[in-house]
Order: sequence, then C-alpha cells, then structure tokens
Amino acid sequence: MDSSDTQSKRPRRIAAWPAFAVMTLLGTLLAFSFLSFAGPLAWPFVLMLGGIAIWARPHGHAAFGIVTGFGVFFLFVAVIHLNSNPCPPSGTLQSTAGIGPSSCGGIDSKPWLIVGSAALVTGVALFMAAHRQPAGD
Repeated sequence: MDSSDTQSKRPRRIAAWPAFAVMTLLGTLLAFSFLSFAGPLAWPFVLMLGGIAIWARPHGHAAFGIVTGFGVFFLFVAVIHLNSNPCPPSGTLQSTAGIGPSSCGGIDSKPWLIVGSAALVTGVALFMAAHRQPAGD
C-alpha cells in the first residue's frame, strides 16, 4: 500500500477546541473507570474513544483535556454529594435538643470540589496557553 493512499484515508488533524473536547470526554471516562465501582463498564468506551482520538491525530496540547476531564468527574462527584453528611470519626452523632442530622453517610464533598475545580481550571488554562503558541508542525 502506498503512503499517499494511507494519507488519503486518515483525516486531517482535528481542530483545537473539538480535539480538546474529545480529550476532555476521554479524561472523564478514564476518571470514571479508575474511581468508580462500575468503572469496568466504561473501558470499552475508553478504548473506542482513545482509538478514535489517536486516528484523528489531535495536536499534542489537546491532551490537557484529560486533566480537565478528571476535573469534570471530580466536580460531578462533589455535586452529587453536596447534601451528604459524613459520619464523624467517633461514629456517633451529637444532636442537641433534636436539632441537627439524625443520620450520617456519604463523603465530604469539599475535597472533591477543591481538587475538581483546580484540575478543571488548570487543564483549560494550560490548553489555552499552549493553543496560543504557534504549532511546530
């Protein structure tokens, strides 16, 4: 097979923001697959999307979308646990005059919110900084 024949079947590099969006989705799926009990269900999608991303040849700075995707997943976890009341280390709740929570459970969403926000902002900022610089190819 001729190399020009191979070139005609592969797409041109996908543009910057669409490539960043694809890599963000890939990062979100990766975070889900690593951190969720249902993560193995995402592996086929991770492999398919990863293969499509490699085939479409995004610019290297689009990989900052993976960091952003992890941030998106962390923020999702934080949001679904906003109303959670984590149990204290002692395991017993102190209620004064019947005021306050009567049960506990879930996780503290604050660390997830902080790390997710930091990852999201960092990924977008790094992508934008790299996107402004002229490409070497």
